[in-house]
Amino acid sequence: MIEHSDFRFYHIPKTGGSTIGRFLERHLLGCTRRYPTHAPPIDVPVDRLSFTIIRKPDDWICSLFRNRIRDEFGKADPHKREQPEDAWARKEFNGFVRALLESPRGRAWCSQVYSWYLIEPRLIVLPTEKLDSVFPLFSRENNISINQDQWSGFARENTSTGEKPKWDKEVHQQWLERNWWAMKQWEQARNRYS
Repeated sequence: MIEHSDFRFYHIPKTGGSTIGRFLERHLLGCTRRYPTHAPPIDVPVDRLSFTIIRKPDDWICSLFRNRIRDEFGKADPHKREQPEDAWARKEFNGFVRALLESPRGRAWCSQVYSWYLIEPRLIVLPTEKLDSVFPLFSRENNISINQDQWSGFARENTSTGEKPKWDKEVHQQWLERNWWAMKQWEQARNRYS
C-alpha cells in the first residue's frame, strides 16, 4: 500500500502495482510505502481518494505462474537449471491452475486476493491494460500531480509482458467460472477507461 495525504493506493499482487508504487515513491513527494505491501483495504479513508489496479483474471494467473516458474528455477543450480520456457512447453500451467482450483488452500488464496479489494465500494479500480495511458488520465481527473513524460518512460522500462500459455479448455472454463466476479470488475474498469 502507498499512502499520501491526498490518496491511498492498494496493491493487488501481479497487477502492475509495483510499477505504480515505485513511480509514486520516486516522483511524488509525500508518498510512503506501508507494510505489508499487499495489505487488504481495512478502514478505507472517506476523506481521500483510494484506488487499486486489477488485471484480467486470465492474464493475472499467467503472470502468477510465470513468477512461480522464475522463482522455482532461479533457486536451482544455474548450470543445470531448466528455463521457464521449458515448463511452458511441458504444459505445467494447466496443472498449476487445476491445483489452485481443486485445493481448498488454492481456492481460498485466489478468492482472497480479489475479494480483499473488490468489495469496498469506495475503491476506484483501474485496469492494468493500457496502464501507460490510463494512470495519467486517472491522475489528471483526481488532481494527482504527475509528470507525463516521466511516467511514460518509467512505465515502458518497468512493464513486462510474456508469452501466454495454452489453456486446456476445461481448466479455462473452470477458471472463468470461479473468477466471474473478478472478470466483471475488470470489464467495468476497462470500459470506464476505454
